[in-house]
Amino acid sequence: MAQKVEAQGGKGGNQWDDGSEHDAVIKIQVGAGGIGIQYVKFDYVKNGQTEEAPLRGIKGRSIAADPFVISHPGEHLVSVEGWYNPEDLHQGLKFKSNKKTSDLIGYDDGTHFTLQVQDKKIVGFHGFAGDYVHSLGAYFSPLTSSTTLTPAKKLPALGSDEGTAWDDGAYHGVKKVFVGQGHDGVSAVKFEYVNGSQVVIGGERGKPTLLGFEEFELDYPNEYITAVDGTVDKIYGSDSAVITLQENITAHTNKHTGEIDDGVVRDVLSLIETQKEDEETRLSQLQTDLDATSTASTNLSRIRINEIVESSVPKKKGRLVGLGRRARSVPPSAPQPYVDPEVLMDQLKDKDDRIAALEQKMADQEAGWEATRKQNEQMMEMMKRMYPNEQFP
Repeated sequence: MAQKVEAQGGKGGNQWDDGSEHDAVIKIQVGAGGIGIQYVKFDYVKNGQTEEAPLRGIKGRSIAADPFVISHPGEHLVSVEGWYNPEDLHQGLKFKSNKKTSDLIGYDDGTHFTLQVQDKKIVGFHGFAGDYVHSLGAYFSPLTSSTTLTPAKKLPALGSDEGTAWDDGAYHGVKKVFVGQGHDGVSAVKFEYVNGSQVVIGGERGKPTLLGFEEFELDYPNEYITAVDGTVDKIYGSDSAVITLQENITAHTNKHTGEIDDGVVRDVLSLIETQKEDEETRLSQLQTDLDATSTASTNLSRIRINEIVESSVPKKKGRLVGLGRRARSVPPSAPQPYVDPEVLMDQLKDKDDRIAALEQKMADQEAGWEATRKQNEQMMEMMKRMYPNEQFP
């Protein structure tokens, strides 16, 4: 039995009802006048036969919008968005199917409303209309087998089989995708699903870092993922292949393509990479000076890399700007990691050198400005001599 959603707006004009004994809405026609929506007209399908409902309102001098056609059975009407003014005249309407959305017909001005029921489709309309449309309501029916998803097909995971296997299972749809940013690759993933009317949050797969998560949100149930692109490669220090960040991870949906990436994070990764290479170079040089025969590794530990992240990225209200909220890997009372005094002195000297270079650059600029000022004064004096009767600023 269809679910009736009450009409939104007022009760001016005459009450009308197209009924709920239809399989689907297949065509919508709307006319807008100077002060509101003047008429609506709906075509339905029942048992394979088209049924045209009467025009609700009057045509008058209205301007007809392009018909919104729904390709039943693969497409169905999901919702109606509308606005009405204090006089209960509908000002604007917008219709949405599981595949597309109509243009706004009229104006998005006044009291806003939405006719929609989760996991159901619109099969009929009712309301009040006179010279204008005063209110609009709808009937909703559960999605039939012709519009539900086919059984899920499991595809093999791509990459390596290192670590612990995981499986979130199959659901009606994916609502959100979270990708954990790592220094050399994707550190973790998490998904938010929809199962009927329930939201299911999957577990964190992997180990998040201070770089946090990037989020990709879908307009469920009207949008769904059709494909995911990524890059798998072996990186230094890993015994198996990982999903890298050398190329953006891209999610394709039935509506658009979105990169699960962020420009700020990308800039931060570049900054961290530069600082990491600089520090490793200084460590290597210091090691060479101390012991030319030493073969100890100069690669920075993950703890040190996290320290570089935390010291390099600006913070706002405890959050690393552009990144995830800081998560401690050790208790606050734990001893601070050892910092080699030689390395610290090299870092301070490097900063002093950069400050000195900036001061010299500023001095050079000031000298250049002073020379330009004197040249301008000389040109002004010359102009005054050449044109004594003219007034100069």
